[in-house]
Amino acid sequence: MGVLVGDGLGFGMQWYYDREQKNKDFGPWVTDMVDPKHDGTHHFAYVSKYRHEQGFRAGDVSQMAEIYSDLMRSVAEKGKYDGADFCRRLDALFGSLSGESLSGRYTDGIVNKLRKQRAKGVAWDNLDHIGTDETTADGAVHAVVLAALYSEPIELVAAADSLLRPLLRDDFIRSNSIVFALTVQALINGVSINDLGGHIKKLGFDPAIRKFSQPFDNFLTPGYGAAATKQGLDKIDPKDVPLLFGDDCQLTHLLPSAYFLAHRLPEDFENGVLYASNSGGQNVVRAALTGALLGAMNGVDAIPERWLSQLTASPELMELASKVADLGGNEDGLNVAACGP
Repeated sequence: MGVLVGDGLGFGMQWYYDREQKNKDFGPWVTDMVDPKHDGTHHFAYVSKYRHEQGFRAGDVSQMAEIYSDLMRSVAEKGKYDGADFCRRLDALFGSLSGESLSGRYTDGIVNKLRKQRAKGVAWDNLDHIGTDETTADGAVHAVVLAALYSEPIELVAAADSLLRPLLRDDFIRSNSIVFALTVQALINGVSINDLGGHIKKLGFDPAIRKFSQPFDNFLTPGYGAAATKQGLDKIDPKDVPLLFGDDCQLTHLLPSAYFLAHRLPEDFENGVLYASNSGGQNVVRAALTGALLGAMNGVDAIPERWLSQLTASPELMELASKVADLGGNEDGLNVAACGP
């Protein structure tokens, strides 16, 4: 639910790379979900206008979160992660899209490229030709569902690799997405934020885990967020974190921001996610990643009720999240079925 709330908070004011324009349109500190503007002032105003014209309003979420919800729906209905079922759901989504960016809730490159490959008849299990070269963090977000489902790291990395290989061809991006999933899993399992860096680093020494997330340095990244507590750096305005790491869509810029915010505000879901969503750029994904980390640490009770209520289809989403959480650790229901043709 932290992922969905973070996504929803950013959705109406996504991609404001000029903060003054964002402040003009929405104000400097937005505390609730907002409608996409039909008359925005920023470079990506055409996206907001398109979403507004399509009827999307406060409480709606991005296409990334739409796919995330479908993965939750698949797991809840099947009682396990079933790659073939999830890919059938992706195909159904692709069938509703035009292949243009202004389609659906706005379609990012990863989905348009996958849709094009599937339209050409490339099978989901043809890993030499399916998958994209995108460097975004969508895969890290989707893997959060599996982090809630699997309690053992070795099971998680195998399942996450199966999930992400048909989507992401880049080994580096996929590996860091899997390490993010391991981080969320560790927090769900009760690893403290102070012990997180050492815990994830230790996992990197296990060859059975390491083969899914080469090189070893990938396992160091979550711990670097502890810089947020160091003298001097603890005075940085959290809203300026994207200015340090990059405010664009690349995973290597988004993950450090989320790790930094989680270390800085480990017990404050509300403000942690608000800093992520108010800081401009690719705030949707940054807030979703931060919401995953802080949600894993603090639980659903830490999420303000008003945000849960604001989400479109909130009762269904809450039920799906509960079913996935209840399946977590049920070893009998966690056999991975890969995507089929």
